[in-house]
Amino acid sequence: MRDSLTYQAILEEGREEGQVRGERRALLRMGTTRLGPPDDVTRAQIESISDINTLDLLTDRVLTISSWSELLADQ
Repeated sequence: MRDSLTYQAILEEGREEGQVRGERRALLRMGTTRLGPPDDVTRAQIESISDINTLDLLTDRVLTISSWSELLADQ
């Protein structure tokens, strides 16, 4: 069973989901430290992002912006 393509695809999907959750968590933690807690709308926007590359870019940008709205302006 572990050699099946379906099983391997399910494992890969789970890894990707875990990476996305981890990146969201890092973004929210860094942003909260720098900008204060996000409001519910901002948190929902971040929670809706599922592209790991977008989350990576936002995590990098959180160090150079001055507000949550500035961070998410292009989203």
